[in-house]
Amino acid sequence: MAQQIFTNGDASDAYANKRSLYLSFFHLASRLEVNFKAFITNYSETFSTDWNLEQVFGRNDPIATFKSTARRISVSWDIPAASLEEAKQNLGRCNRLSQFMYPAYSAEGGGPSNSTTLSKPPLMKIRFANLIKNSSRGGDPGARIGGLLAAVNAISIVPAFDDSTGFFDPGIGVLYPKLIRINCDFTALHEHEVGWGTNRGFNQSNLEQYPFGQSTLPVRPPDPDFDDPSSDQTQEQINALEELGGRDDTDRSARSSVENDRRQGQVSAAQFRGGVGGGAASLQAMRDRGEDPYDLSEFES
Repeated sequence: MAQQIFTNGDASDAYANKRSLYLSFFHLASRLEVNFKAFITNYSETFSTDWNLEQVFGRNDPIATFKSTARRISVSWDIPAASLEEAKQNLGRCNRLSQFMYPAYSAEGGGPSNSTTLSKPPLMKIRFANLIKNSSRGGDPGARIGGLLAAVNAISIVPAFDDSTGFFDPGIGVLYPKLIRINCDFTALHEHEVGWGTNRGFNQSNLEQYPFGQSTLPVRPPDPDFDDPSSDQTQEQINALEELGGRDDTDRSARSSVENDRRQGQVSAAQFRGGVGGGAASLQAMRDRGEDPYDLSEFES
């Protein structure tokens, strides 16, 4: 049976409870959790890479050194109230979420004191269905177990003041919004490997569905340690040509021309291997047949 998170008795409560479709926030410093029904109005994820670009004299393109990849998420949702009691609960949930933006402190010396020391930062775990989750954890819909560790950059809480919504005003100097709009922007702090490697990162079965989970993947990506054999074979041909360094100037000039073409991408690896044969014996055999071993005209488009 699904956990009964919302208990006001309306249809949206039943749907959120039954389908486990709610936004869950767990505050590591206080060990408290707060949940919101998922009336999502906006959702976006940004994956950005940070490079150190060094411009070198005489080179058009900079030398790019990779530094890191960051994942940033922004989510907005509405929290409507069908009754005064639900409006009070909604405002209480907003209070709790606001409190989660603050750290924990400890008193120095272990006794009553005005001197405090920061003991825990205001880190949170956030969970929403399969979109925001810790990919290495199980299917628990709550943030405490399956939440994505997050450094929350900002939370905005906006009560609606337009005529179509309004407030409940049960007493003097007290208002409870019928609708509150919230936006949360945060940076993901992954507790598992992110990246590629042999039996590591996204090549592990529990992480291959990162970041959104429960999806149909395209064709399995190749082994990250796969080496293109054509590159080794091409290098073998280059080495074979180097062994002919003592031959006449015509051979050396042809070798230089072929190598320059190969470097510029005008001759593919397969074309290069087919044209030069791969060694002194092959070159001599082609000469014996009256063929030019450096004639690549058959490969030209």
